[in-house]
Amino acid sequence: MFADDCCLVKAATKRRISAFAVYFALSALLLVKGFSLRHHLIGVGADVESFAWMLYWWPWVIGHGINPFVTDLAWNGLGYNLTWATALPTFGLLLAPLTWLTGPVLTTNLVILLAPACAAFAAFLLLQSVTGRWVPAFLGGLVFGFSPYEMGQSLGHLNLTSVALVPVCLLLCKAYLDQTITRPRFIVALSMTALLQLGISTEVLFTSAVMGVVTWCVFVATAPGKARHIYFLLARDVVLAGIVTIILASPFLFYLVKGMKVVPGQLNDPDFYSADILNFLVPTPVTLPGGALFSSISDQFTGNISEQDAYIGLPFFLLAVYFSTIAFRSSLLVKRCVLVFWISVLFSLGGVLHAGKNVAHVPLPWHLVDHLPVVSSVLPVRFAMFTSLALAALCAVFLAQRPTVGRYGVVLCGLLFLFPAPAAQGWEATTSSPFFTEASIKRHFGDDPVLVVLPFGYLGHSMAWQLQSGYAFRQTGGYLGYTPTSEHNDAVLSAFLNNAIPPHFDEQLGFYCVDHHATAIVIGPKTKDVLRQAILETHWAAERDGDMIIVRVPPRETLPLFHISGDYWPSPAEVNWMGQQIVVETGVVPARIEIGRPYAVSSPGVSVSTGNTVRHIGFQPGEKTVIDLPANSRTTIRADKVFVPAKEGINTDQRALSLLIGRR
Repeated sequence: MFADDCCLVKAATKRRISAFAVYFALSALLLVKGFSLRHHLIGVGADVESFAWMLYWWPWVIGHGINPFVTDLAWNGLGYNLTWATALPTFGLLLAPLTWLTGPVLTTNLVILLAPACAAFAAFLLLQSVTGRWVPAFLGGLVFGFSPYEMGQSLGHLNLTSVALVPVCLLLCKAYLDQTITRPRFIVALSMTALLQLGISTEVLFTSAVMGVVTWCVFVATAPGKARHIYFLLARDVVLAGIVTIILASPFLFYLVKGMKVVPGQLNDPDFYSADILNFLVPTPVTLPGGALFSSISDQFTGNISEQDAYIGLPFFLLAVYFSTIAFRSSLLVKRCVLVFWISVLFSLGGVLHAGKNVAHVPLPWHLVDHLPVVSSVLPVRFAMFTSLALAALCAVFLAQRPTVGRYGVVLCGLLFLFPAPAAQGWEATTSSPFFTEASIKRHFGDDPVLVVLPFGYLGHSMAWQLQSGYAFRQTGGYLGYTPTSEHNDAVLSAFLNNAIPPHFDEQLGFYCVDHHATAIVIGPKTKDVLRQAILETHWAAERDGDMIIVRVPPRETLPLFHISGDYWPSPAEVNWMGQQIVVETGVVPARIEIGRPYAVSSPGVSVSTGNTVRHIGFQPGEKTVIDLPANSRTTIRADKVFVPAKEGINTDQRALSLLIGRR
């Protein structure tokens, strides 16, 4: 009897190893195209470079003994909070030895390669536990692990494609309900799984918690009265596991809460990143049936190609409809899977209904919560991941109930409709530069310089260059996810990103460099000519090294600085709307500004504070007041009262305004 059990265990282990081997081979076939895994990154755009930067960050901070949650390497001087920038501590710490030995590029590529295979394998284990059948579970694993969501996110979002722990959480809950795991082990295992997921993606953990609550409610609502007690016990122990996770993750969560003050209230527009209802049946180039065939329709979808992930294909859509029609006379499991499937579909649609170019202003359930703190940063289309998991469960149950040739044909046909397009998976060269080596940086700038690197942020490769140098320099910007709120109204930053050169650019650029302690500006290839020319016209000392132009920042005492900051409307225009308060700073040259009231509104004037001198200026609507500002000064101008334009009959804007301010 014992020998028979050993044989069964060995056979099951061989099947599992075989399943993972097939999943990994398919992942490699789709994602690897003969490029060097050590010199090219799987994916496109700036995101994948920032993830490689993050994977190197963790072993680097361990070696230097510094705070891992805040950095000055990017956005120097601001203390950039990495908990809101997808810092990837799970991969960074677990894979630190590999990163040290082989470099962050190879580590990043291995994580991306393993992500679909691990997601498929985790779903396979879950579905095998549910159905008791190997082949249905294997095919269900394909549906989840190689879904449009998974392959779309592999274009650059390492954190969002690594979702294997979501089925693992469900597998643990099933083991709890089946009483095949003890309560203490369940709490420990679930808390560890949640902790690991927190270190991969806080958004996936949050949306998993949301869908976990929804799924629990579905199970409780559909359970016979006497069977509900076990679900309440499950909820109790899930909450306990959550408390353990919070305690273990308290340092991370401390900085996460602290960072809410410095990150934008909404990182991305959830309305723009909502699923298009046509996308469920119309593929994008991420899938093989997509390509250019349906581009006239898919090009109109909201979001971008990596976020247009709602597609399930006609066969699986019909399968979902079929199950929906028989759900309430079918098994309890089918009924539950159908409900979770359609709820996740509904959530992925966001707050309003999108259909191609048309937006039907029909409020959807997500509209009720999309303005709440934290929730407003969740992108609804990413609930497509849960749709694909529910669909995988439906497929596995469909085959396990009656494994006929016809049913296998339906599922295989559905998989063909979902088959990923290898051509959609891009490669990003690591864009190494002989200029950005540690030795070159030290030769040009000394130890630990602060540089303005152009092209700026996501437009260029500053993160890859900084990584190549071994963090030999700090930079005034970079791209790690979000732009700090303190930088949003900076005219120089707008010039860097939008090539909108403001008046008196030399003065504002000087202040920007001084304020960020920049040593030099490094103008790299592909910097727009208009921006390059504007910088060179400052006549600061410049030199060329290969394809890089180095512009040295002069000493502060020699710069004619002028800078306006505060709650006002910055623009390239000479005159801007002022809000409640602004601060004007000058350099070696005195300045003169003009303030006026354009409309007959009730605000009587402003207070002007320069050093210890405070004065009040009142004027009538239409009047202008000229204020002389001394050299090397900091002047605060505060309006006595603000008004809202909509209430004054001027326009429908709701921002608080008061005055016009301009350079004289």
